[in-house]
Amino acid sequence: MNFDAVAYLTQLDNAPAVIGAVLAITYLVGRFGLGGNKQLAFAVALGLLGGGGLQVAELGMPADFAGWFYLGVYSLVMAATPSLLYEQGKEMIAKTIAGFYAKANQNFNPPQ
Repeated sequence: MNFDAVAYLTQLDNAPAVIGAVLAITYLVGRFGLGGNKQLAFAVALGLLGGGGLQVAELGMPADFAGWFYLGVYSLVMAATPSLLYEQGKEMIAKTIAGFYAKANQNFNPPQ
């Protein structure tokens, strides 16, 4: 199959499904006890396999360099986006809870 930019760009419609699936599965794996860098590595690997696998399933194996390059870029985006969203979400929630706790603690125990 020769590279067809229009066919590849239409596959961006599937991006929310891949991102959602990677986020959900990463959360579930975390609930089963995998955490930290291992959980992040799992999310990246799942995004690479899921994003690349979806492209190959929909469009077939690339036949030229442009097709392989686009497949690699799409796979990296599908790996990085949900992984970073998950990690940033965890950090934002932790900071928000810590801030609320500190403020509540200050209100109950005013400085002397």
